[in-house]
Amino acid sequence: MARLVGPGMTVFIDAGSTTLACAERLEAAATVITHAPTIAAALVENPAVRLVTLGGQVDREIGAAVGAAVLAAIETIRPDLLLLGACGVDPDVGITAQSLEDAVVKRSLAARAGRVAVAADIGKLGTAAPFAVADLAAIDVMLIEAATPPALRQRLAAAGPRLIEVETRP
Repeated sequence: MARLVGPGMTVFIDAGSTTLACAERLEAAATVITHAPTIAAALVENPAVRLVTLGGQVDREIGAAVGAAVLAAIETIRPDLLLLGACGVDPDVGITAQSLEDAVVKRSLAARAGRVAVAADIGKLGTAAPFAVADLAAIDVMLIEAATPPALRQRLAAAGPRLIEVETRP
């Protein structure tokens, strides 16, 4: 995450355990927008972050606000970077989500962001959830674990995004 966020940037951080791990490592002086209570809680004490939260009804399974209120708020923002969570990342199918509402929010965010980065743990790579979010060609950067198998890494890279290896914390 440190390689992607520079001082003064506006970053939207999507819900998810992998995006939460990235948020916890954020050090740059940036404005962070989120619709996920766990992301907000992780950043509220970070003195480098100017935190903006989007409200609405929180879906407990997604861990974020979804629905009309959050979609209306998303229409008013243009983040420099979107750190997108993914339920599935398949080289052929693209980025996918487990719920229709989550997929709609993710697509809306991706359409407004200057750049889109996806953070996905190794368990989500090579899998597809039921609802389409984006083709991999629309993703600028993908954060993957160093342990990602070489064949899968090659297929992901060939689909479009620049891959950045990250070490996972024990």
